[in-house]
Amino acid sequence: MGKIATAIASSHAFALLEPEAWEGGRTKNLERYRSKYGPTAPVHNGELESIEDASNRYKDIRNAHDLFSNLIIREKVTTAVIIGDDQDENFNEDNLPQLAIYTGDTFTAEARMFRSNRDVNLNLLSGLVREGFEPAHIGKLKNDELLSHAHGPVLLRLLPDADIRVTLVFLNAIHLPAMEPIRCYKLGMAIRKILSHTPEETFAVIGSGGLSHFTAGYPWRDYSGKFCYGDISEEFDKRFVETVRNVKVGTFARSIGSKDLLNHGELETRSWLTVAGIMGKSRPQIVTYQPFFRALMGMGVAVW
Repeated sequence: MGKIATAIASSHAFALLEPEAWEGGRTKNLERYRSKYGPTAPVHNGELESIEDASNRYKDIRNAHDLFSNLIIREKVTTAVIIGDDQDENFNEDNLPQLAIYTGDTFTAEARMFRSNRDVNLNLLSGLVREGFEPAHIGKLKNDELLSHAHGPVLLRLLPDADIRVTLVFLNAIHLPAMEPIRCYKLGMAIRKILSHTPEETFAVIGSGGLSHFTAGYPWRDYSGKFCYGDISEEFDKRFVETVRNVKVGTFARSIGSKDLLNHGELETRSWLTVAGIMGKSRPQIVTYQPFFRALMGMGVAVW
């Protein structure tokens, strides 16, 4: 029987960098936004945190990441399953699947070669079909290269240099329409069932994305809410984080819809909902949240 030894749901992008490196990324993101929507497009004008304040609060994020990496080693994980969105990186308008499983043997991310777990990949693919989902079957990535920023940089940050195989799950988030929140949670439940019946594997699960952020890549043409570029929906973030901490995500997922995720900058929270479904009634060991206007996001991590 397969064992899910540890899991993490985490913001990515700026969350993988030390605060001193955020300035350049924020400047580039703003330039990209203005090139797409014009220099007069509404931008958050609030005061940025000082580097000192950001560095002090970022320690909680870094420590949560380090805890997960250490758990992978301690629990002798054999396969990491990573769930995240693709934002016109490996996929484009020729084919934008709602859900996809990579079934190849290897891939590279930023020049590092990873071994995929083909047996787990195919088992997950067929199992999800049996459970009523319709995942796409991705047998090969162009040039065998993983470009998705929700996957590659996260793997490089979180996985130690141990011999761990990887299963890639692509879950659409920003290309609307996308899965309803409760459907994401049920997807997680289905994944848990399949992994638990996979023999001789010890799994780590990674959910990549979130929390609230309104950046250049946001689907602004579909958005009519009150927030603007650079805003953070702190109230919604904190409400969601509390449901994760108190193991009430299933109830929460039933009470909201895709429109709520869109209105509050929470599209990528679908990966958190899926991981929560995988972990079921297990209570996370750490749940931390910090809003960083300097990093354009509500930054959160949960570790089980």
